[in-house]
Amino acid sequence: MKNSEKIIVAIGVILLSVAIYMVFLENDDEEVAGAVVVAKVTEVQGDAKKKEFEAVGWKLLQEDDRIYQNDRIFTLDDSFLKIVFIDGTVLNLTPNTLLLMVQEGESLDLDLQKGFLGLELKDIKNQLTVKLGEKKVGLNSNDAKIHLSSGEDGEQEFGMTVVSGVANLKFNNEEKVIKKGERVEIGKETTKIEIETFGISPVRPEGEHIIIRDDKKMVELAWESTEEMESYNVTTARDPQFKKIIKKESTKGKSASIEISDEGHYFWKVKGVKNSKETQEAPVSTFQASRDVAPHLLFPPENGAITLERNSLKKNVTLRWKKGRDEKFQIEFFRNGADQAKGDLLESTSDYLEISELGPQVYKWRVRALDPKRQDTLWSDYRTFSLVEPEYQEGTGPDGPRRMREFYDEATGEWKMR
Repeated sequence: MKNSEKIIVAIGVILLSVAIYMVFLENDDEEVAGAVVVAKVTEVQGDAKKKEFEAVGWKLLQEDDRIYQNDRIFTLDDSFLKIVFIDGTVLNLTPNTLLLMVQEGESLDLDLQKGFLGLELKDIKNQLTVKLGEKKVGLNSNDAKIHLSSGEDGEQEFGMTVVSGVANLKFNNEEKVIKKGERVEIGKETTKIEIETFGISPVRPEGEHIIIRDDKKMVELAWESTEEMESYNVTTARDPQFKKIIKKESTKGKSASIEISDEGHYFWKVKGVKNSKETQEAPVSTFQASRDVAPHLLFPPENGAITLERNSLKKNVTLRWKKGRDEKFQIEFFRNGADQAKGDLLESTSDYLEISELGPQVYKWRVRALDPKRQDTLWSDYRTFSLVEPEYQEGTGPDGPRRMREFYDEATGEWKMR
């Protein structure tokens, strides 16, 4: 074999080895260190971290990050994390929560080592297991929202509250149906499931999204009670453990109010007082506050002029705006001119919308986010743009029109308007 042929063969072997190695790395990224994808991060507020199996350090989580089996998840102060599993189960992690996820086959174990966890269960085919030290609590539901909490300072205590729907709970070969407004607590000495009923149920706001439009916003808290109490103690905080308390008050009615000015999550709870003792309480309730921001319009620019193509009377124009977190939008488009009192109401699930068959004219439009729970989302400012004909062109005969609306009449040999 000639030297040149040997060199070519050697290069080929090297390239093949590199290709095989790259494929191995891709597969390795999915397989090693227990790297089976179990969920995806859909929302992050503040700083939340994960530590992969056998990894040395923690790394910050971002939206669309994948969660693997055996990952540890940790939320810091003032941080919230939303994780969605393949089967549709949703985890909402509140501040200072530490969670280990272990999946073996089709079974998923959640080891809530610290903090407060919200669960949204829908059509779970296989039992979800929550670990408590050496103990395990099985959960199953077709449709339920559940709050889970762990004991403070390393205490092995498990609390579960059904906020809505119905859940099946299994512990020590004992099965119970837990309904809305009921809870169980499992501690070190617990051997049987004991169901407690909340005498007070939050009514408003419950998991709602509050919009702050001015510097401050008054939010009304309301609840129901199975029996009349002498008074109610209401506590509002920025964390589910109620360490960052905003306000405490006592009231004889079944409502209270709180003034808020900051964005983020808020937590509140109510305890009923009778014969000078707290005898009833409500599950921890939460709501989120944010400042309402109208979509930012991008294209066409304000008072922008778009030139129609030659020999064309119509054109399609794509309206674009900045999306943010919203997923659905309503567009008011004034197809019949900017001087009209009302425009056509259109919808889009993207941050753009194509309007077809527009002729030379001035148009006006605006956009707002669509929220199924609200009818008062902010509109953007109005924006106008125009479609214009090409500039006047010198020309005679059939060589080309002088204006786009002109055509050459061969019978008369003249240019005429369409």
